[in-house]
Amino acid sequence: MENTEKNKNPYFQKIEFLSNDFKIRVKDDSPWIAEKAIHEEIEIKYYEGECALMIGSDIILTKPGDITVVNPYEIHTNINIDKYAGRYTIMVIGIDFLDSVNRNVLNLRRILIEQGGKFDNLIRGDKRLQAIVARVVEEMRAEGAYYKLIVQNLISEFFALLIRDHFRSGDEILKDVSDVKQVKLISPALAKIHTEYFKVISVDELAELCNISKYHFCRVFKNVMGVTAVRYMNGYRVDIAETLLRDGRMTVAEVAWHCGFEDDSYFYRCYKKIKGIPPGKVRKK
Repeated sequence: MENTEKNKNPYFQKIEFLSNDFKIRVKDDSPWIAEKAIHEEIEIKYYEGECALMIGSDIILTKPGDITVVNPYEIHTNINIDKYAGRYTIMVIGIDFLDSVNRNVLNLRRILIEQGGKFDNLIRGDKRLQAIVARVVEEMRAEGAYYKLIVQNLISEFFALLIRDHFRSGDEILKDVSDVKQVKLISPALAKIHTEYFKVISVDELAELCNISKYHFCRVFKNVMGVTAVRYMNGYRVDIAETLLRDGRMTVAEVAWHCGFEDDSYFYRCYKKIKGIPPGKVRKK
């Protein structure tokens, strides 16, 4: 039953490992492919340069040395902005990778899936975690004597530090959500807004994605998010625009186009209404 449900998800990604008893993959990559994905495995990226990506509902612009963590079943995608095209090293780790080492202490399946906990998606300035990632990559590439045992111990330390310093329990997360069922109901619409904000998206289309009427969708969306779907979508686009404007590598017109505003004057009005100042002044700063 579980596999059938996974296969129905158009974004579900089947991860292949070279060995069933050593489920970890390491490779260098760059963010040019921007496709939504979801999988059970934990995905860790270590960045050499600036990249743009989305994990869950958050837009992240990385800096060199940053680490991002994708928790099991979180929708994630690279955002294709040519000026955020730095390279990174990616590690994909099976959720049961540590079973043979210390299952009783670090049962990631129980902690992350059964209990609903989450690691922070962005980790910045943690030199100890950076050093561990570098060691894992070095051992995986060299494949020297006892490298599997060394990697298992390094990954154990990595996740122990994550749980201690960069983790929220399921109870903490649920305190921030007033109605989990309603959030789940509109989650397909949120995912579309977060990953396809640069396209023309209608409220009818969002309601259809959620398999509910337009009236019911609008009522639930405003109840959960506090604003209408159109206001939320424009606010989300403007938030991305603000980041790009402050970066200064795009003109105002380029930012408007990239963020899904086909009309520059409409972008100007939306930006000023939401942020209180014209977009041009943000870029000048």
